[in-house]
Amino acid sequence: MEDQEYPLVDKLLKEEYEKSDGFIKIPMDVFKNMKTELYILKAQSGLYDLTVAKDKQRSSYPLEIREAISARSENRVKLFRQYRKISQRALAEKVGVSKTMICHIESGRRQGSSRTLQSIANALMVDLNDLI
Repeated sequence: MEDQEYPLVDKLLKEEYEKSDGFIKIPMDVFKNMKTELYILKAQSGLYDLTVAKDKQRSSYPLEIREAISARSENRVKLFRQYRKISQRALAEKVGVSKTMICHIESGRRQGSSRTLQSIANALMVDLNDLI
């Protein structure tokens, strides 16, 4: 990441703000500008956050995953399976379907039932909405 200055983030880290009832009061203009700086930092980090379905923990994915999702260049089941380094056979065993079924879903020849897709999402630790 390039050396850039983020004065509002630095200000937040250095200064004390008014605290009340467990909250910190920050002027709205400072908050909006700080939010912009944080989006820039997030984009530069090369990470993209998605919610993990099973336990609602946060997980970070490389920028390549985000770009592939945005470009719709690859089947998402295949994309997340490869990211998790799981073979088609291993995923099929976890889900309780045949390897052929996983292959058909990844190639677009079959869609899979909602129950199968939810099982695949759980096995790959992604939200079903991120998978379809």
